[in-house]
Formats: sequence, C-alpha cells, structure tokens
Amino acid sequence: MAFRAELPSMRTVHSLFTVWGLDHEGAFGGEDEYGEPGPIQGLVLAEDLYDETRMTMAPLVVQRLLWATIGRVARAVGYSGIDEQYVDSVFWERHVEQL
Repeated sequence: MAFRAELPSMRTVHSLFTVWGLDHEGAFGGEDEYGEPGPIQGLVLAEDLYDETRMTMAPLVVQRLLWATIGRVARAVGYSGIDEQYVDSVFWERHVEQL
C-alpha cells in the first residue's frame, strides 16, 4: 500500500503501529513471516485516515462507495483501521524483546 501524508498526522502514525502490530501477531504473513495488509484491511485503514491522509488506491467516489458497503461488513466481522492497543507501549514491551 502506498500513501502520501503531510505530517504531523498522528492518525497515520497510529495506523502504522496498527499494521505493524497486526503483522507481528501473524495477521498478514504465515508463521515466522511478515506480510502486508490485504485490500480489505487497506480499505478500512483508508476510511479511518480520510480526514488527514488521501489514499490513491481508487478515486474518492469509489472509496466512499466501498466504505459504505464492503467497509461496513468488514468492520462488522472484526476489521479495524486503527487499533489503540498497538499504539500502547505495553503491547510492544510484552511482545518484542527489549534491549
């Protein structure tokens, strides 16, 4: 996924921590592998970041249509764009070896 952000945009930072946290827990890659968010995760992230960051994955009108349809279903089954648990340092202290 590629994006352009004009910092400071803390939502963008929080979305990156969410992606890294989900990937760390194996949501995107196989065992002992790192992966990338799929299109549905990207769609939900784009919606959460819309106020501050513009995604170029599709024209805005198409994104809005997808947010109103697929995005609602995705959230209903558990997808989230920004998950605050991954922003909290406690998560990283518990899951990543601290030097």
